[in-house]
Amino acid sequence: MQKGFSLIKVMFITAIVAAVMIAVSSILPVYNQAWKIQESMETVVHFYQSGGEESAKRHLFKLFDMEVLNNGTVPKEFYDNLTVVAEKGYSDIQISSEYTVIVWLLGELENIEHPESYEESELKGINMLRYKARLSFHFSPSAESGNL
Repeated sequence: MQKGFSLIKVMFITAIVAAVMIAVSSILPVYNQAWKIQESMETVVHFYQSGGEESAKRHLFKLFDMEVLNNGTVPKEFYDNLTVVAEKGYSDIQISSEYTVIVWLLGELENIEHPESYEESELKGINMLRYKARLSFHFSPSAESGNL
């Protein structure tokens, strides 16, 4: 009977720890980005005086530039779903959006004719494995003043 760890057990445990570390290093930036977006929205709501929707959006995008969020890291879906409700002359404001971020743990799909629209049944080989190993995160950041 063998006592202690064999080389196979050490390699197996090391592989599991490495896989977890790679997954965490891929997921942390996504949550950091979501936190920056939420903080930017709350800052605009907190310091907003008046000026309407365009003024609020301008302040929000200035904060995004300072937080380095406007360089393509925020999905287009965020901007498409961004709603700002503010009336000129009033200090009440509501900002919200929704977006989804997909983390491809084994790399993005390759050799797909239409990457933006594909069916799972079209995938073969390594692409099927990559598709199964993806993580999808849905975020709904929002902030509003207390009077709305």
